[in-house]
Amino acid sequence: MSEETPNYNIPEDPDKLFKCSAIRSIAVKARLGRPLKYEEAKLLAYSFTFLGVDGRKKLFDVVKGCPEETIRMIEHMVVNIRLHRHLPVSCARVKRDWLVCRDLSCLGRITPLQHCLGFDPNLKLVKQVRLDELHAGLINKYVKVDAQFCGMGKSSSQVPYTLVARCVKYVGDVCGKCRFAQETLVSLSVLRDDLRQPNLLLSFCDVKQAKAERILHRYVQRFVEINGRCAGMFYPPHKPKIAIRIQSGKIITPLYVLQPLDSSDPKHVTTRQRTVYYLGADPEVNPGDMVRLVGRVLEHPRTAKITFFVTVLESLERKETRQ
Repeated sequence: MSEETPNYNIPEDPDKLFKCSAIRSIAVKARLGRPLKYEEAKLLAYSFTFLGVDGRKKLFDVVKGCPEETIRMIEHMVVNIRLHRHLPVSCARVKRDWLVCRDLSCLGRITPLQHCLGFDPNLKLVKQVRLDELHAGLINKYVKVDAQFCGMGKSSSQVPYTLVARCVKYVGDVCGKCRFAQETLVSLSVLRDDLRQPNLLLSFCDVKQAKAERILHRYVQRFVEINGRCAGMFYPPHKPKIAIRIQSGKIITPLYVLQPLDSSDPKHVTTRQRTVYYLGADPEVNPGDMVRLVGRVLEHPRTAKITFFVTVLESLERKETRQ
């Protein structure tokens, strides 16, 4: 969530977004009436939504031939983007994490919006801070930090990312009207937003599989109770019973990073190594590289410590070499 309200009414022609080869290929797939993967739908939603009414019209014109479940998923994304003041997705995440950009020759920009339009006014909302300046006042806000990469932690956590949920307790005709009477695609980011649990992903870090499954079932059960409008909610014998099938997972990797000394500032004469969590497996950086970390400041659900959850990591040395 951004501290300020992002600009969702950029006055540009939505057709300019088709300059992005990933958006263009997904649009072709959607216009053929094929179902979209969760990440593909998310790229469209996190691009067109920022171009005002015309952008949203173009988005639903592109996906109008898709299955109803895909359209419903995108409608939910558009509402959540504005409700929770989400920022545009980054090119790095689209290419390295979501794996929906297959154009190896395209270096992109910071965001697909900047790549296609030449600018993105929402970039100014991501505040740059020092690693040793992360504090409680930044919780739930996105920041960027330049630091020195020291290496990866010993243990990575495999967490569920997208799953299919279905209620297996049928009690009458009314259940046929519930969206969870059939298998329904749910992602952890949807659970995070709908349940107002910004630290949700960190709940799965460094826990055993059995405990992770219990945590997931608890969150999904609450999500269904809120969104399913179940007639049996107030009758314990008929309370919904949810079956879950995990479709995809993500790796969360602890990283060791260091804030370099700044001899020009007397307040920053000492430094220490910090652990941050990175949504990904093996980052394409080397120990000793100066890196840029972009992510959200969170409060760890078990330790209550200020935790930096990184979604974009890139080597500043490699960036300078490309330039």
